[in-house]
Parts: sequence; C-alpha cells; structure tokens
Amino acid sequence: MTLEERVIRLEDTEAIRYLQAKYQRSLDTRDFDSLAECFAEDVVSSYGNGSMSYKGKDAVMEFLIGAMTPSMPSTHLIHGGEIDILSSYEAEAKWYLEDYLLHQKYKMKLHGAAIYEVKYIKLPAAQLAAGNSATAKNSPAGNSSTAENLPAGAERVDGCRGWKISSIGYKRCYEYMEMRGPVNLITLGKKSFIKSLKEGGVARLGRYGAMFYNKWFHK
Repeated sequence: MTLEERVIRLEDTEAIRYLQAKYQRSLDTRDFDSLAECFAEDVVSSYGNGSMSYKGKDAVMEFLIGAMTPSMPSTHLIHGGEIDILSSYEAEAKWYLEDYLLHQKYKMKLHGAAIYEVKYIKLPAAQLAAGNSATAKNSPAGNSSTAENLPAGAERVDGCRGWKISSIGYKRCYEYMEMRGPVNLITLGKKSFIKSLKEGGVARLGRYGAMFYNKWFHK
C-alpha cells in the first residue's frame, strides 16, 4: 500500500467516525434534517434485533420521527468503532452502544447496551453534487441544516467526505427497564427544536424537520 493510499484510508476512517457521530447527535437532538443527510437513499434499518426493519430513506425516517417522540428524552452513546474499509467506496463497522430512554408517558426508564452493525457507501462526486442540488432546491431558503455564514473565499468541507449509511441496526447485549413515579421532563431535542422555531420559524426547516413538527407540534 502506497503512502497516498494509506492517507486516503485514514481520511475515510475519520470521515466515517464523523458520520456516525453526526447520526448519534442528530438522533438525540431531534435534528431530523441533519439525520436524513446521514443516510443513502436505499438505506436499510434493522433496529431492535431486526424487529424494527425498514427499507429506503423515507421509510426509515418516518419510523424514527414516530419513535423518537418529544416526550421521551434519549441518550445514545457510542464507544470504540471497529471500522473496516473494504474498498474505495465500501466500509463497515461495529460500535458499542449504551442508551438511556426516559418514557414520560409510561413513567419508565430504559437502560441498555448493544452492538451497532453499520455498513457505509461512498457516493461518487457527481452523484453527491446532484443530491446536494436536489436538497437545496427542495428545502426552504435559509434551512438551518445547510445555511451557514462563511468568511469570504472559504469553502465548506463535508466532514463525511461523501460517505453515507447504507445499512444500520443493533443487537442487544441487555436491556433494563425500571418503572418510575411521575417526572417532569422535556427532551433536549424539544428544547432545541423550539429554540430553532423561535429563531427562524417553521420556514427554516427542511423536509424531515417539518414532518417532525407537523406530527408532534402542529395542532
């Protein structure tokens, strides 16, 4: 392996770490437009040992928007990262997951551990550019997930370097549930979401952010 090939491999490995971190952060803050950017169009999910399986970005996003409710604070922490670069456009990884879910409706706390099994693909530059153009065309002006103020002459660098999640799921090591008394909770995701609405209004949301708003907030 040449020095150039080794550098590219290291860059791809770090890009995949960035992508997976973006997925975890977007999930817990309920930033669904950012979350959707992590997925390939034909992504396949297999959550809960395969009991929650969906195919295609829209189907996976619809499930997550319905499952990650505003009244259920969540934390999904990943550790390690056994990343294998299989080729210039394919990779896979295993991540150790520790998650906490606080169910306000059922007065229940869930704590568990699992092994994420994730597959990734790297999109060709032309396909990535076409996807970005379509996203910009279909998103409202000033969408918070894409708009940013850059210094003159600066160029935004995609930390994911074109990598997308093509398959994601986890297998449980254990799951612990504890019943609790009444609690006064509001998710960090909801706080962030409300703050975003106050700052820019619903018009700033992209397709999936608007879907989340219409499902849980719009009456």
